[in-house]
Amino acid sequence: MTIDVTIAWSDDPQANVQTVQTILADLPEWFGLPESTQSYIDEAAHLPLWVAKTQGKIIGFIDLNETSSATAEISCMGVLKQYQHLGVGTLLVGALTQFAQQQYQYLQVKTVDEGHYKQYDETIRFYEAMGFGRLEVFPTLWDAWNPCLILVQHLGHCADRDQRETDIARTGAHQPRHRQGNQRPDRRTKTTANDFTRSRWLFAVCSISC
Repeated sequence: MTIDVTIAWSDDPQANVQTVQTILADLPEWFGLPESTQSYIDEAAHLPLWVAKTQGKIIGFIDLNETSSATAEISCMGVLKQYQHLGVGTLLVGALTQFAQQQYQYLQVKTVDEGHYKQYDETIRFYEAMGFGRLEVFPTLWDAWNPCLILVQHLGHCADRDQRETDIARTGAHQPRHRQGNQRPDRRTKTTANDFTRSRWLFAVCSISC
């Protein structure tokens, strides 16, 4: 099976919410807790988000949250089942990573630790193949049945971030946006698409096959 896939920045909050809602509904094995799933849907309205399209149809998404001035997090990613194992997730992570490298030194992602659910074991292997390493397990961050594994990737030295910190030190204008523990970001301190850039990103158009 060969498909043409485009990865593009999406800056329409309502469309992003609908995209996330539709795709997560197709993935109950990963997103089966209504309250948690709804939080991912809600945050899509204000987080930077990329979509994967084929023949005009959105088949996947990924979004980013700033957890500190040096670190960003893959907050949520999903690909419709029909299009999984075709390289779509790899393209989505690649687009987000390319963007994050201009702003941050580290990229992290949270998932359920290995040995509890087959689908999450596959998720861990995917992120490790993308260059992430296991940092730490927090057994009760979510709950006792879903121990939280944090994986991280070093993005390298970021000149843009160094310049931003120099400007912050000079002006004292920085208001950090943090997400503590398992809390969802406060709407009053959201990292929005416009906080990063006002331009629309087009990352990749390619054919992928299986």
